[in-house]
Amino acid sequence: MPNKISVMPTALANLIAAGEVVERPASALKELVENAIDANSSHVFVDIVGGGLKSMTVKDDGSGMDDVDARLCLLRHASSKIKTTYDLMDIKTLGFRGEALPSIVAVSRFSMDTSDGSEGTHVEAHGEENPSFSRAPLRKGTTIKISDLFYNTPARLKYMKSEQVERAKCLDTMEHLALGFPKVSFDVRTDGKEVFSTSGRGDTVEVIQRIWGNVLARDVVEAQDFKETGFSIEAFLAKPEINYASRFQIMTFLNRRYIYSFKLSKAVEEAYRDYLSPLRYPFAVIKITADPSLVDVNVHPSKREVRISNEDELATRVKKLTLDTLAKEKPVYSNLGNGDYLEKEANKDDALLAVHPIVIPATGNPMGEENPRPLKAREDETPITQGLSNVSFQGNDVSEVRRLMAGNGLGQEIAAPFSDEESSKASDRVADQVEGGNPYENLLPLGQIANTYIVCEAPDGLCIIDQHAAAERVNFEKMEDLFSKSIKKVQPLQAVIVDLPPSIVSAFDQEKKDRLSAMGFEVSGFGTSSLKLDSLPEFLTNKDYESVIKDLITSVAKGEKVEAKDLLRKAISTLACHASVRAGQPLSPQEEVAIIRELGKCRNPANCPHGRPTVIRISIHDLEHLFKRTGF
Repeated sequence: MPNKISVMPTALANLIAAGEVVERPASALKELVENAIDANSSHVFVDIVGGGLKSMTVKDDGSGMDDVDARLCLLRHASSKIKTTYDLMDIKTLGFRGEALPSIVAVSRFSMDTSDGSEGTHVEAHGEENPSFSRAPLRKGTTIKISDLFYNTPARLKYMKSEQVERAKCLDTMEHLALGFPKVSFDVRTDGKEVFSTSGRGDTVEVIQRIWGNVLARDVVEAQDFKETGFSIEAFLAKPEINYASRFQIMTFLNRRYIYSFKLSKAVEEAYRDYLSPLRYPFAVIKITADPSLVDVNVHPSKREVRISNEDELATRVKKLTLDTLAKEKPVYSNLGNGDYLEKEANKDDALLAVHPIVIPATGNPMGEENPRPLKAREDETPITQGLSNVSFQGNDVSEVRRLMAGNGLGQEIAAPFSDEESSKASDRVADQVEGGNPYENLLPLGQIANTYIVCEAPDGLCIIDQHAAAERVNFEKMEDLFSKSIKKVQPLQAVIVDLPPSIVSAFDQEKKDRLSAMGFEVSGFGTSSLKLDSLPEFLTNKDYESVIKDLITSVAKGEKVEAKDLLRKAISTLACHASVRAGQPLSPQEEVAIIRELGKCRNPANCPHGRPTVIRISIHDLEHLFKRTGF
């Protein structure tokens, strides 16, 4: 009876390994460039033809190989980076498995010229055929060209995307490698045309500039956290007005290797939460340097997913570093676009050039005429009042406003759901935490537009304040400080039952009960698939907050590692929204001055708790551009 188990032929084993390592052209390109970087190259040239399916060339000036190494590198599990089991605990290179080249050879037509400076070797290999070796020039370094990728695996080739998609994937890979290794000079081309190049000077901001452009690079702030705890963090954070519809522009690097970590990406998202609207994501490059013993990169052939010791603690540090940087910068929105940075950069003058002149009719309202006749526009003109029946500018007496601003009082307080004494204490606590004074103390409110936006004269131009968003931010920070000090518990008038899977309810232990208790919630078991709320914070007794309460309890019951303050945030944001002045509400000059002064005391005056901007700034330069006064 024949044996059931047999050893696979080498060619078959190579094809299986290729399926893990070479998923698409970008996978092969990544392996080749990483090998070039591991060879201590200072310059890497890449040319991608036909999306990488036709050919890819990677040329470096690294250490190269002699004839013996050139022959060994094509064997499976042959590696210059791993000698003993101890080396797996101290991996400092990008590649180490010894599967990249044989896997690529198994599914392509492969040629290589390599030299260590003393001898040169040329290699030709195709699929299952035995490789051929010959002499090559003595130029130190390695040049590899792979052609007809997947020519012998038609099933995989069938499911490749278009050339454009595969090219984009290859370029995405190269962008990440360039960001991770700013000290390596990259020259990246597609079909012979240069796409981007980097200088190799070690400046990450310069790499960002080469890939994303000057405007984005100018708005990037660098921050560092070099605590001696096994991890050091370097962050490159863009202003919140640069945001995207997806989170792909949050890029994380571990020991210069681009990785995906849900917890680290989420930490950045949460730090930007105050500054961005829902479903908008920032541009951020997070570089982490770690002791190799704290990282396991041997999880997946692509090595994009890794295991990190104390990842929760690291995520907390990333979030704090990002929060501190944003709080210090106090970003103010200045763009006139919709926030989609890539579109704005591609058409950077559209927002200004799209402004059309206002057509003013020849006849007007004579001074003193109480019932003016309706204005009639020419057929080719649009009356200035058309579509603006509900929009009006309510101007202020500027001298009265200046008198109010010169006074010591704050004018009229912004409405909040607690006593004047509590409001004053909370306001003082917020003000004490603000560094650098009030950033809005020089704003002069000129009046309201549509009873919604406060128009202010600023030293360098014009500022427009969303009165509801501004008041919401003020009330939110006051409430946040009050509720962080003490929480009064009350029993709900009606029982609140939270239905959960039995697996979660059965894991609802004392530690989770204590976490909820610290937030003002007393929760007990109620059958096998429900939890019952016995008491809750006094400020959440409104019936409208029942869904919020259930979300809080569910988050803790599931074991999510979220701070109590963060869990209460949604409830506080909702309460602040309800307590604030509304859009369409007329304000007196005293109320406008109060909003501006109170907003300036906030830790984050630029955004409401939901991420919308509170203030839009239009500089003198923007106004001159709008009226075409520049360039003369």
